[in-house]
Amino acid sequence: MVFATAALLVIAAPAAQAASHYYANETPSVEWQYRYSGVRPAISGGRAFTEPFSADGGNATVIIETYYDYPGYTTIGYADSTGGDVYLSHSNASNSKQKCVWQWPWADPDISGTLDLTCYATS
Repeated sequence: MVFATAALLVIAAPAAQAASHYYANETPSVEWQYRYSGVRPAISGGRAFTEPFSADGGNATVIIETYYDYPGYTTIGYADSTGGDVYLSHSNASNSKQKCVWQWPWADPDISGTLDLTCYATS
């Protein structure tokens, strides 16, 4: 008598994750120096953040925006956050662009320099 055993091999695939397009990756940036993604086939959100830093009792505000710039300028999604980290989520936008920037919450001529800025668009 011959006994055969069959082994069941289960391969678990990771859940689908959003693709990320980094257009600034720890890029030294001065205040109000925008970073741009260029046209992307699809954008459904993103994230922007600076290195941790505070000065004179304030933290950097980070801004991220998805937009169409032709014909005419249309904002698709916008988010900002004081504290150096912001997330953005919106419906899928084909052939759109994204930009990010950081700024101090108030104008202070004694605070200047660069912060490393990271920004990416998700689809």
